[in-house]
This record gives sequence, structure tokens and C-alpha cells, in this order.
Amino acid sequence: MPTYPVNQNQTTAGQFLKQPAINPAIQNANTRVPELINCNGVVHYTRSGTRTVVSSESFQVERGDFLVVADVCATGSSQTLVADFQSKDYAFIMPRDNFGSHAENYMNRRPATTAIVSSNTINSLDAILRTIISGSSITTPIKDVLVVSHANAGGYLFIKLRNNDQLNHITYNSLEEYLNDQNRPQLTSRQIKDNVNIHIRGCNIGKETRFLDLIKRLFGNNVTVTAPKHLDRFAFFTSGSTTHRYENMVYHFIIFNRTPLANKQEVEDAFVNHTPSFSDVLGNTISRAQFTAWIPQNVSANSTTNHVFTNPIDPQLTIEREFRHRHDNPLFTYNISLNSNPPANQRIDILKQVLGNDDTMKTSHTFPTYEQLGYSSLDDFVDNLNWQFNWNNSANNLNCRGSRHSYELRIPVTDANNSLYVNAFLATGNRQFVHQQILETDSKFFGSV
Repeated sequence: MPTYPVNQNQTTAGQFLKQPAINPAIQNANTRVPELINCNGVVHYTRSGTRTVVSSESFQVERGDFLVVADVCATGSSQTLVADFQSKDYAFIMPRDNFGSHAENYMNRRPATTAIVSSNTINSLDAILRTIISGSSITTPIKDVLVVSHANAGGYLFIKLRNNDQLNHITYNSLEEYLNDQNRPQLTSRQIKDNVNIHIRGCNIGKETRFLDLIKRLFGNNVTVTAPKHLDRFAFFTSGSTTHRYENMVYHFIIFNRTPLANKQEVEDAFVNHTPSFSDVLGNTISRAQFTAWIPQNVSANSTTNHVFTNPIDPQLTIEREFRHRHDNPLFTYNISLNSNPPANQRIDILKQVLGNDDTMKTSHTFPTYEQLGYSSLDDFVDNLNWQFNWNNSANNLNCRGSRHSYELRIPVTDANNSLYVNAFLATGNRQFVHQQILETDSKFFGSV
């Protein structure tokens, strides 16, 4: 029972199926195609899964549709001879690093899922949309869409917006601008059915529902968008002859300071006194004792330690917790045109005044840039970065560079009994979950709009 992806616009089912170039070509097509249509032996599917028995050669089809054709045609049959064409989930794997490789192997074990790996032609959000509309990588109707990308809580996806872009990330502001581009790919109910799920698999981005709202608009508003509220981790574990591909979540507790913190005690105090307080997925505030155990003595360097927990996969499974210190220099740059070099004691006030007139920094903006970077107000942002100012005399330009130090704890997410939450598949055999504790509908793990 052959399936034919339609690769032309402005054509009909009869015209398309009679072409000798389709594979496999229909023998004696001029007589065979009308016979198949008359006995309900040709069925049309859109990418969203709408199923229509073709009743006429003039039935209109579009690029990206599918035609499923019966092998035989019983004369006088009044029943459709074509079995249902099953939908699949499609997972777009964008990173080409260890994270992406592990995610690809995991998605290849996920039931009824096809993994599409980034390439020269599918290397951006724009290309993902174009592939969904008519790309040859889609070989069945679409059930759900998964997009695997690096991301962060400030509303950043670390993939290109368009294939030819130089920047390898998408911000809230650039995605909002893209949504207003009338030339971008426009998804319709022909490609994405109502109530489909769009699962973003990018670390922490589920914390920012304003960014998810833009993704929802991009996919046509009648969808549900989910994304992790923690770091999302894909990995494998082998014990004897058994290998599991699995996914788990990791807490990402982070603090910022304009200058380096001096020692473990200062870092610990900063985590304990953070507003709002850090808590686990069960609503328990993280205690000082926990921070004391997790923070290393040397807080100026990155370090890893095996984290103690139990798990439903194998007693030998281990996962490390991490401590990271990073100097974001610069975190933010801004150029101000002035008539002359201002005195040093006036530069901060000038920066605040100019930034206050920037639309992306105004409180009226849906997601001001200072919030994207983790601050509650413009004053909070400017006052808590370490600024360097350089005057360019030839351009009458003041370059402002803000930096900060960040301290991160990455701790595997466990339940009340300190058992790891995990989704897992066996690396061979049937493609089915052997453990499924991380559900997109569970607000402990995912944000949703």
C-alpha cells in the first residue's frame, strides 16, 4: 500500500498519481487511477491528520499532503480499502554536541517518534516551520512536535532564527519581531491540528511563560506549549548487557553578584538569603544545611561531586551535582552618543537615563531586557552590574560594559524519598517507556501555556 508525499502545489490527485516520476509509478495509470478512486482506494491526508477518501480525480491536493493508495481494487466495493495512516511525533534535534547526541538517541527510542537532526537545510526555527509545512523529512501526519535546543530562563533559545543568521540564539525581542514578519512561514490547520502539543526541550525556559506565549502564537495559538522549568538532561546507562536511554531533570539554583564573592560562607549566605527563597519541586525551601553540603570549599572554580540518591533504573547509576562560578564579562553592552566625555561620577546616571528611554527597558514592555537578564527593575539591573566606561573621542561615543559573577548549583531532582525522577527506555527491543515519571502535564517539571 504505497504512500505518496505530494511535492507540488496547484495539482489534483488524478494529475499527481498519473505521473510516471512518482515512486512506485502506477502501471497503466490512465485507467488504473480512475479505477482506484472509484472503489475508494485513494485516501488523502493533510499533515495535521485530516483523512478524506478521494472521490474524484479533480480532488485538490497541496505540497506537503499525502496520498495513500490501495494495492488492489475490488470491483464494486463500497468500503475504503486503505488502512489508517498513523500520525507520529516529530522531534527536531538542534544541538550538535553531547546534549544533542544523547537527546537524539533518546528520541529514537521514544514511541512513535521520528528524530530530525539539524543539518545545513534544517538549522533554525524558521527551517523547522518550513519543514513542518512541506519538508520531505515529514513522512506521516504530525501528532506532536518536540524541539530540542539549549535554552535559559531569560527566554533564550540557542538556535538560529533563520538559517542564514549569524547569531546562534533567539531572544524574546527577536522572536516577537519575527512574528510580525508577514513573509515568515505561516502554519495552518492543514499542517498542525488544534490542541496539538509543542514540547520545547530546552533548559529552564519553561520558567518564562511570556516566551512560551510567543511560541504558541508561532504555531497558531490553538496548541499547548510546554517546556522544562529545570535543566533537562539526556543520558544513557549501561549495566552488564542492558543499556537504558533516559531523561532526568536538574535544579538550577543561581545567584549573581557584581564582584566576586570571597569565600564559601559568602556564597552560602547569598543562596540562603536569595529572594524568593529557593525551593524543591515539592515546595520545600532549600535549607542552609543542604547548601552547606552542596557548595564546595573553593568557590572560585567549577567542581563536580557524585550526588547521593536512589533510582528505579539500577543501583549502580550515578549522576554528578555541579558547582559553577562564571564571570559574565561583558553581560551587557550599550553605546551612548554624546557631545563630550562626561565626568566619571555622572556616567551611571546618564546610562540609567538613556536606558530608561529604550523601549525594551521600559516597564510597559511585556518582557523588559532587565527581566530577561534576571533583575526586577532598571535600577536593580544597573546598580548590580560592574560597569566599565570607555570614551571614543573620534565617534563621540561612550561604550558601557556591564559584567557580573554568577554562582550556580546543579542538583538532580529527586522525590520525597530521594529517588531520582526519570523517564527511561531500553536501548533495544520495543520502543516503550520502562519508567515514566516526568510528564509534560506535571507542573513540577514543566511550564505550560
